[in-house]
Amino acid sequence: MAKNPQLVIKVSQDFENKCITLLEESYYSLLAKKITNPDFEENDFTTLLNNEIYDSPLRSKFKIWPVREYYVFNSSLPLVKGFANKEARIDLMFHHYWGKGQELFFHVEAKRLDGSKKLFDRYISTGILNYLPSGKYHKLNGILMGYLVVNPIDLELPLLNIEITSQLDATQNICILGKTPSGIHNVYQSKHFYRNISHLFFEFFS
Repeated sequence: MAKNPQLVIKVSQDFENKCITLLEESYYSLLAKKITNPDFEENDFTTLLNNEIYDSPLRSKFKIWPVREYYVFNSSLPLVKGFANKEARIDLMFHHYWGKGQELFFHVEAKRLDGSKKLFDRYISTGILNYLPSGKYHKLNGILMGYLVVNPIDLELPLLNIEITSQLDATQNICILGKTPSGIHNVYQSKHFYRNISHLFFEFFS
């Protein structure tokens, strides 16, 4: 029997909210442990967050499985020696079984941001654009996550939006969408021609 479309939307949104809750909880857990070294690389932060998520009692309660460095299979690649090395990898993938034969997936691409144009360019070219048509993740349901290591979000976001305006246009700037399920953290959104992208920013500096 086909699933009720409204039920599917509700369950999917609930799943996404749970994934965001796990990300937020893991972030504040790292802050409480004073693991906030701004010198860490992007993958260092992601590894730490993933470890906190995996150990979280909430994760067990939600029955969600996180996978770090998830390979995105590309059926268009010729199956020759080394083809797997050309597959795209996304930083985090959340997986949940829902009902008989039903699965839910939520993906997270993370980027380090330090106020530099170089990393703003990377956030756009390998983050935003990869979620849009012809990008590596355009078929995936997910979110972009920024690790702020120098500036707070109220200073970093206007600088990032200047680059977005320059490379895309002002209509695709990142704006506040609302709050996380906890009501503590902001969730952001950028609107594009083919889809909207959600963004989450975590500050990792003293």
